[in-house]
Amino acid sequence: KMKTLSNTNDTLSEILMEMTENASLIPEFIGEALFFIDPNLNILYFNSAAFNLVSEVCSSECKVGNQIIEYFPCLEELFYHPEKLFMHEVTILNKVFQVKKVSLKQENPTNGAFITFRDMTELRERERELVVKSVMIQEIHHRVKNNLQTIASLLRLQMRRGLPEESKAHFVESLNRILSIASVYEIILSNSSVDNVDILSLIEKIGNMLVYSSTDENKNISIEYSGPQLFTESDKAVSIALIINELIQNCMKHAFKGREEGKVHVSFQQNNCEIEVTIKDNGVGYSKEAKPSLGLDIVTMMVTHDLSGQFSIERTANGTMASARFPLERGGHRD
Repeated sequence: KMKTLSNTNDTLSEILMEMTENASLIPEFIGEALFFIDPNLNILYFNSAAFNLVSEVCSSECKVGNQIIEYFPCLEELFYHPEKLFMHEVTILNKVFQVKKVSLKQENPTNGAFITFRDMTELRERERELVVKSVMIQEIHHRVKNNLQTIASLLRLQMRRGLPEESKAHFVESLNRILSIASVYEIILSNSSVDNVDILSLIEKIGNMLVYSSTDENKNISIEYSGPQLFTESDKAVSIALIINELIQNCMKHAFKGREEGKVHVSFQQNNCEIEVTIKDNGVGYSKEAKPSLGLDIVTMMVTHDLSGQFSIERTANGTMASARFPLERGGHRD
């Protein structure tokens, strides 16, 4: 690797020397400020960008024969650095420059080095803005999660203080919906992500919450999950969270009536640019004659309007299968 680097340096030196000696126009079209200096740091050549840089930074005219440290005294250590190829980032007059030094091979009769200055100010400013934006988005997610958990706490408090028997189920369902939405932001914050949600983690979190916190202690319900690791943005994840919440709640409420145990299997897969989420149970089976429920109305609305997809639910030989198919649009698959 060192030999290759040395050969590359020699070739680059020869090209740059030829460009300078033949008064090539190429250096004039280089966006970076370019200086050619001798071993004593005297300037032998500079392009127009270098001339403009000196005029802007030093308010003086760049001249051949002057030492480069007259214009950039803070970079003297860099100019004398022994490495043939050296790069350093410096701030000059509130501007950020990437300074590169390319030393010519020692046997060259015109021994010296090329110095380039590349203005990185705009790039670094954009990077800083992205960092600030990311921090702000995470702070918003954090506040949304806290507010949802506060609402959930108020509902729990009201439930503990007593409710009419006919209202308890509605409070529990509302509480689960709020906690399902909060799960989206908990996953984002736990992964230190800006806005990406792992769908599998989201489904597992919601499913476990619903099954293991079930108030019916006389039933043994197990739940399984399968699917690849897929990511989507938070607004789509909220819709997916509510869909999963309603369908699993539907299983817990209706599928296992008169039974002491049951199984629920939640799976999802990506087909081209679509995601299909399927929830199966081995319960009593879905009946088309059953009266419409708020939960299925929410699922249908979320799938068709929010996700521009399709929803179906049908009775199977072993129970019920509900399926939601919708375009992935943004997000992606991580191997």
